Amino acid sequence: MRAWRDALLFNVLFAAAAAGVYLALRPPELGWGILALVAAYNLLLPLIAARAGHRPVDRGPDAGAGAHGRADAGGAAGGHRLRRAAVLRAGAVAYRLRLRRRHPPPRAAGGLRAGGGRAVRGLLAGLAALLLSACAAPGAMEPDAALKARLTGTWKLIEIRDRDAATGAETPAARGADGGQLIYTANGRLSVQIARTGREHAPAGSADGFSSYFGRWTLCPDEPCVVHHQDGNLNFAQQGEAGKRYYSFDEAGHLSLATPPKAQNGRPPASSVFVWERIP
Repeated sequence: MRAWRDALLFNVLFAAAAAGVYLALRPPELGWGILALVAAYNLLLPLIAARAGHRPVDRGPDAGAGAHGRADAGGAAGGHRLRRAAVLRAGAVAYRLRLRRRHPPPRAAGGLRAGGGRAVRGLLAGLAALLLSACAAPGAMEPDAALKARLTGTWKLIEIRDRDAATGAETPAARGADGGQLIYTANGRLSVQIARTGREHAPAGSADGFSSYFGRWTLCPDEPCVVHHQDGNLNFAQQGEAGKRYYSFDEAGHLSLATPPKAQNGRPPASSVFVWERIP
């Protein structure tokens, strides 16, 4: 109990001296300094008490009366040393206060003491930087990151449709989906394989009705589209192309990727829409 009383006395004396300094001077930056000092002393108080003699004492059944007497005496002596240290610290603070009142530092035009304006400006600048780093940057990246996470994964082809560029009407493709796989990796790699119906009628060894390429993918949410950079392609004529795929999601979570409109065989411009289902 004596150790706790000494610790309480130490904190009370120091807090009283610090409060006196604060009430006498009252520059805004001093409040932060006092709070930091009080926190530091509370953290260091166990070490100070231990060095002053407040160490745990073994009071088990084997401890004799002499040992108790020595421990109590040591604790009392440590308490006196702790109280003296507290009084000396309080006296030092009071002496510094007296010097400040006799020789006050010059005040700036805004009323703060010299150096106070710099401290306040530094604090405001730090808070502004913290707000910018914590709010502006993460908030700007969050939509793109969420969309990229939604696209990343493995998908299987379930349907191919033709979309009229003028009306937006969609009809089943003449050669529908006979299987396929799409892979978007988190580090920007992609792999695409598409098989269309009717391949059983193709000559042996023919790749008719089958598309395959690999490479990189980048996200362009403003259009919105995904760009497929084809580093390698089964069709050598398309190798190295960067094809846009305009994405959308339906209520079931299916991913639709539409090619740019293109006129073929004298028909009106139309897009090929590939519908993908995520593979868990």
